[in-house]
Amino acid sequence: MSRRASFRQGLSYAALSAGSLVVLGVVSSIVIARLFGIKVVGEYALALAPFGALATLSSVREQAALVRELSTLPPRAPRVTGLFTAVLAFSIALTVVVAALVSGVTYLLFRGPIGRPDLFGPALALLGGFIVATNTSWNLDMVFAAFRAGRQLFWIRLLQAVSFMVLATVAGLYSDTVWSLVLATIGSYATGLAHRIIAV
Repeated sequence: MSRRASFRQGLSYAALSAGSLVVLGVVSSIVIARLFGIKVVGEYALALAPFGALATLSSVREQAALVRELSTLPPRAPRVTGLFTAVLAFSIALTVVVAALVSGVTYLLFRGPIGRPDLFGPALALLGGFIVATNTSWNLDMVFAAFRAGRQLFWIRLLQAVSFMVLATVAGLYSDTVWSLVLATIGSYATGLAHRIIAV
């Protein structure tokens, strides 16, 4: 397959991925809202806020640099593993440091002005899930992106989105607490990580 055809195929899978994830996101939101109600969904949003802060603050564009380097190499080149390992180690170290700072601020805010110290545990669990599963998954995604593996990324992301909806639905039938949504989130990222490791 020519480089141009590979690029076009990658774009088509990117568009398909974005469209299907939007549809699944809407369906998941409706299902979760019906199962858990506004109170639990609001608690989940609060617990998820530090996760979003960590995602924003824990990158210095090291992953984009990895894509630039890997895209010039053949897939089986020995440097691919070395570069990936170095960037992953740096990314994990940076994420752990930022997560510690975000955890401290979260603790103060949840015990102070927000007045929801009971949500610190769920928030901390989500931060741990980010360090172990989400951050590692994002680094693996850069390998797929560098070698224009759009089809594989599409199926990985689709499976992850579906697994969240399934896990949240099953958990919601047994327990309608914020912990059910937290565990479904971590479980879906763990599923996505396992799929990425197999595919890479």
